[in-house]
Amino acid sequence: MVKGKPLLDEKGQIIGLIGINFDIHERRTRETLFEAIIENTSDEIWTVDKQHRLTAFNTLFQKRLTDAFGIVVTAGLDLPALFDQLQLPDIASRYRKWYNTCMDGQEVIETERYRVDENAMYREIRFNPIRENGQVTGVSVFSRDITRQVKTTQEIVDLKNLLQNVMDSSLTAIMTFKAIRGNKVKLPTWSGSLSTIKPQRSSAKVRER
Repeated sequence: MVKGKPLLDEKGQIIGLIGINFDIHERRTRETLFEAIIENTSDEIWTVDKQHRLTAFNTLFQKRLTDAFGIVVTAGLDLPALFDQLQLPDIASRYRKWYNTCMDGQEVIETERYRVDENAMYREIRFNPIRENGQVTGVSVFSRDITRQVKTTQEIVDLKNLLQNVMDSSLTAIMTFKAIRGNKVKLPTWSGSLSTIKPQRSSAKVRER
């Protein structure tokens, strides 16, 4: 890339041109590599500046925002302000809090729950400070779908609870059986209320001392 500046004489007439040649090949290579990385992932990725304005984003993020809210996503878009306009103050407040915490130099990891066609969905969102010369200048955000992991974890918990209930029921049945044997209670063969069941007296005589 070449930048030029006219060279003027004492009367203000152009007598020449000062040119400066910048080699931007390395910068373009970095930008191309960055674009390739963020576009070839299943994560939604975006970055914001200190004013919460979008500075970069991948196609997945752009598509989900467009599908969800019917908007055109462009650089400079303020997401929290957009959520305020869409009458979603809770979401706007959460994102402002997460951005500001990250601007203070802290990494933020949050789980977001939402619904699609009455089905619960979950996303893990990571906010990372962007530092330049030791100063935080923005935030990079990575959002990924963790619905399958959350539901699998819940199924495991439900199964453990079910097994625990079975074990507790079995233990109760064993203790009840032992108690019945200890009291020598014979269960009647006829149907009726459990309240009519009474221990039978033993026919054996008890010796008196």
